[in-house]
Amino acid sequence: MKMSVKAVLALVAVRSTHAFVVVPRTGSSFSLQCRRSSVCSSDCPASVRYRRSAIAVASSNGTDVDTSTVINDLTSGGDVEQAEAELRRMLRTYRVDGDMSFKPSPEAFECVILALLRQSYDDGLSPVTIASIAARAESLVDDMELMYQPNGVLYRKLINVWCAVAMREDLDAPSTMQHQVEEVEGTAVMDDLHEDTRGKSFDRAKRAARHSLEILDRMEQLFIETGNDDMMPGVTQYKNCINAWKLLGSDEADDVIRRVVERRDKLFSRAGVVPNSTPKERIHSHKDVLQVVRQLNSKDLSKRLVYRRYGRKVQKAADGSEVVIDNGYPGVVTSTHNYNIIIDALAKSGNPWAGLQAEAILEYMVDQYQSSQNSYIKPNAITVNSCINAWAQSSTRDSAPRAEAILDKVAAWRHDGKLKDVNADASSYNSIIKAWSLSRNGGGDAARHAERILERMEKDPRVTPDEISYSSVLNAYAKQSVRDNRAADKAEQLLLRMYQEHKSHPEKHVAPNVRCFNAALDAHSNSRDRSSGRR
Repeated sequence: MKMSVKAVLALVAVRSTHAFVVVPRTGSSFSLQCRRSSVCSSDCPASVRYRRSAIAVASSNGTDVDTSTVINDLTSGGDVEQAEAELRRMLRTYRVDGDMSFKPSPEAFECVILALLRQSYDDGLSPVTIASIAARAESLVDDMELMYQPNGVLYRKLINVWCAVAMREDLDAPSTMQHQVEEVEGTAVMDDLHEDTRGKSFDRAKRAARHSLEILDRMEQLFIETGNDDMMPGVTQYKNCINAWKLLGSDEADDVIRRVVERRDKLFSRAGVVPNSTPKERIHSHKDVLQVVRQLNSKDLSKRLVYRRYGRKVQKAADGSEVVIDNGYPGVVTSTHNYNIIIDALAKSGNPWAGLQAEAILEYMVDQYQSSQNSYIKPNAITVNSCINAWAQSSTRDSAPRAEAILDKVAAWRHDGKLKDVNADASSYNSIIKAWSLSRNGGGDAARHAERILERMEKDPRVTPDEISYSSVLNAYAKQSVRDNRAADKAEQLLLRMYQEHKSHPEKHVAPNVRCFNAALDAHSNSRDRSSGRR
């Protein structure tokens, strides 16, 4: 004889160490509550054991248990693995026997998938573990698609998790395993381990980036086919996907980024999210600047800008008082402060056209200041640094030389009298050094370009290199030493020069810090030169 849901759960509750009661809901659904709820949390061991026992007894007695309620109760109690196992058991039974009572509901799928993805947010997890969680969640989304249409939240969160896997893979620093291997004279053990570890990290990052791209493609196709706004990928998903591929640093990655950007702009233009998405190479008016703001489509940016009411009209009454006949409209004030905020937002957006737009706004500010001599729109050091940073953060291949070109423009404007008292500072040079260290356009010698900027900085009487300047160049050599054995020697020479200059003139030159020494050590540990270990 089949037992009712309440009877089964009541039976298990009696056997449990805690006293549980069944609280009926609408229809035949129910929830589980502990009478000791004031002192007992839902994720206590006894509670978890009770849930597992309830499912086991209900299954053995042929009781039809509401899947959404049971699975939701398991996940809310922290027993995600058991909830996933129960969901997959129901799927197998439904597919083999065709029993509709075992068909999982959409809520059951969503509950388990979201619970799995929440587990991946733990900063202590390795990329391999997060990839495993993402793969399990994606397989459930695939199963769900055979029965229902998943909502857009599941796709978006899955894209973000796969991108996080790709971006957590350290493609440059040696694995901790490498430091545990003793150096063996006359063998290639360390070299092979270096190559094997980096190759595996790169492959994992590439697989994760491909997963994110595939899900992004599915969302775009669903949005085009159904017109459902919930299926449209958000700005964050495009940004994360672009950044994940950018880290791979290959020609294939450049092609993928270009295609993703083109599809994004086309899709957003169609949906009315980013009108006229093609960036302007020249800014001719304040309206063009506002067009850039609309392209960014950032609520945070809108909140930071300073507004003023325009078009306000008043009329004097017979008694001499003023009567407002038109309250006007709020508009973004034309000011250096607002333009700096917009350029900074461009730098943080991750858009490939961010550097182009930031430089166009900078040139417009210089032209406006020269023609009107209005100090309210005069560029300052913050403007220059933000523009350089926008190019440095751009995903285009020419980002580093374009960032460096801003320095030449500022110098030319100062020489021509357009910006007499605006100079590049240490932050400007450091951003360019970082851009070159991350660049793929250095012909395999990006670190040398970074040191060239450092040398230019040392010759500029208005700035003084700091610890960040030297450590950034040393880190660039550390990355390059994987492919070029000479890079480790150059890093050591730079560290030695830094030390000697500080020793001779401590008031003019900074001393090497821990980061500088660590970067030089990394350069030797990354090098395939057998003498690097001893050095």
